[in-house]
Amino acid sequence: REARLRRFGATTKTSSDSSVLPSNNNISRRPAPAAAPVAVVQNVLPQYWKCSVCTFNNENMDATKCEACTTDRKSTWQCQSCTFANEIDSSECIMCNTPSPHNSSQKSKDIVKKETQSNMTWICKFCSFGENSNEISTCNRCSEHRHQTSVASRATAESSSSSTSRPSMTWICKFCSFQENSNEISTCNRCSKDRSQTYVERRAIDESGTVRSDIWRCTACTFENDLNATQCTICNCPAPGKTAVSRSNPPSASSKNNVCRDNFTTNSFSNSGQPESCSLTTSKIETLKNISCGACKLRGHNRVSATAQNCPAYNDPAEVDLREKKYRKCQEDAIAAEREVEQRKIDVDRAKTRREELERIQKELEEDNKKNEKYMAESAKRAEKKAASLRRKANRRR
Repeated sequence: REARLRRFGATTKTSSDSSVLPSNNNISRRPAPAAAPVAVVQNVLPQYWKCSVCTFNNENMDATKCEACTTDRKSTWQCQSCTFANEIDSSECIMCNTPSPHNSSQKSKDIVKKETQSNMTWICKFCSFGENSNEISTCNRCSEHRHQTSVASRATAESSSSSTSRPSMTWICKFCSFQENSNEISTCNRCSKDRSQTYVERRAIDESGTVRSDIWRCTACTFENDLNATQCTICNCPAPGKTAVSRSNPPSASSKNNVCRDNFTTNSFSNSGQPESCSLTTSKIETLKNISCGACKLRGHNRVSATAQNCPAYNDPAEVDLREKKYRKCQEDAIAAEREVEQRKIDVDRAKTRREELERIQKELEEDNKKNEKYMAESAKRAEKKAASLRRKANRRR
């Protein structure tokens, strides 16, 4: 027993009435198990992305398509506050409402895009059209050269020209304001007036606002003609209440096509120098006399027939923007009409394909019906033959 106690490393005590037992302090015991760690609850972000079409929560964050509807996954942006992956269209984080960083970057991108577009286009100085590409040298609307100045600026430059001014390839007629005359000729291509001759400026309306009675203004090209003239000196349109008389000097070959400014119609000159047709009538001329322009408030023209010569407000920025908006609206309507026509063509092609498919199915059904009828007729004949043979056998047995 002592040997057993010594084996465990315990000390012995001598007692008369009790047994010697090993001390509890020296007996080796198994260590107590460690306390379980306290679970810390944290806000765990969802490890999935939601499909924008079927709202399915895809667990595979690396997947590019939805597992349910196979729709392509939209681009996302990661929130800088909570690192949640939001859709690219979201303006703020869904979890913490933090604004998207793409808002400010998108504005800067739009500004850079506008500046880039402005640098890639140029504005025509003749008609103020601003959607011309830098790759072309002529205006898409009026076919004028890129570095060519407008009529108003040309007239100003012509009147205030000095010895230091840059020489021009063309000159402006002081009588009819035609600006496409070459420097090699001395007479105007439109009105046949001499280049060096000066003319007194005539105004149909005086400074006091009264209408002059010694001249009349052409409603087609707005040129101010003498009272005795029976037709316009420039475009040959007849004077109000008078018949046209043939001119002694017909227009040259360069002015065969004259633009009638009323409703933007084109008058073609015949070989005799007279316009073949003019859209102006006596009633229309009388109507133009009574109307006033909405831009300059002067009588004799409207915004449709206004030009740089007869309308002082023609080159105002507001009027230029208005004409530009109307032009763009016409272009948009034309594009929409073309798209509708293309869609109608597609619908017609689809209907044609469907009709051909139905015709093919109908032919197949007719062939099947014929085969079935033939098969039924042959089956009936075989049944009749079999019935006849059975009757013969029955008659023999009798």
